Amino acid sequence: MSRTKIHKTAPAQPTYHLAGRLAALATDSLYSFTEGRRTLAPVEDLVVTALVTAHPWGYSSQVRAVDAHDQVQAAAEAVAIHPLPTGIHSRIRTFTSGPISWHHAAGRITDDKAPQFLSTPTLYVAASQHHYEIREEVTYDTRTNLPRTYCHLSIDGRRHEPAFAGVVGATDFIIDEYES
Repeated sequence: MSRTKIHKTAPAQPTYHLAGRLAALATDSLYSFTEGRRTLAPVEDLVVTALVTAHPWGYSSQVRAVDAHDQVQAAAEAVAIHPLPTGIHSRIRTFTSGPISWHHAAGRITDDKAPQFLSTPTLYVAASQHHYEIREEVTYDTRTNLPRTYCHLSIDGRRHEPAFAGVVGATDFIIDEYES
């Protein structure tokens, strides 16, 4: 897949939740297991495309949403590993918040080996006036046995305390405090 430049123009709204929707679309597009690129229904006036690829280890789907200027606003991907049928795993790849583009730091999907979706921690990185990292940590509440997500923010290598309850809270904090 060719690389697409992501320009630093501010979208009308943050696209983290849109990227989550794209992750679901990436999962849905794998149920056909039909290779190729296709245009999906538009989401929020953005053109959405899915690329399904067969690999030696299984299938992958990469979904992205671009605006009228062909600028990527959000992207996600999903994989289904042989033997099929198997569980399908998805993740957000790219989203924007204000003028900042955030990218998942995990390796790209290639033919070489199946990606390690479950063992790779969620780490989003971005650079603007500072270098930012958001690392998601999931713990289980022993009383309710339900998962809780905490987002640890690092700015220029220094950890910000306290942790945030979600990625959106961390990115809003950055926009309000560092990028305004």
